[in-house]
Amino acid sequence: MIGFILTGHGGYAGGLYSSIKMIAGEQDEFAVVEFHDDATASDFPQQLRSVIDEYAGRDEEVIVFCDLQGGTPFNQAMMAAVVLPNVSVVAGVNLPFMIEAAISRPEAECAEDLIEESLAAGHAGLAHSILPTSEGEGCSEEDGI
Repeated sequence: MIGFILTGHGGYAGGLYSSIKMIAGEQDEFAVVEFHDDATASDFPQQLRSVIDEYAGRDEEVIVFCDLQGGTPFNQAMMAAVVLPNVSVVAGVNLPFMIEAAISRPEAECAEDLIEESLAAGHAGLAHSILPTSEGEGCSEEDGI
């Protein structure tokens, strides 16, 4: 099985996991490690590394999903992945990405294929819907800074 670890700033990871469970059901081998900017912040690197080590030791492959590239959760995950060959890190995950990963994981042959398939779903899940507006509303060429 491919182990999943979801991390991010504040309650992002916990909230995202709550939505994943609602849509895709309870997930095996799925850990949530949140990074909070409080008294526990100094414990975060060791906490995340401990979970990554645990999953890497028992799962064939592990994917660490992060909210934001370049943030503390991502940076700490990358430091762990450098020394663990079966750990991949993905940044910028959204709900469509995670639902696809959760649903496809049981049949996935490898983490790389699962990531590529999920990236497509994550991209497809981004949309800007434009509602019709009354004439004169919205931005125009004259609007500016």
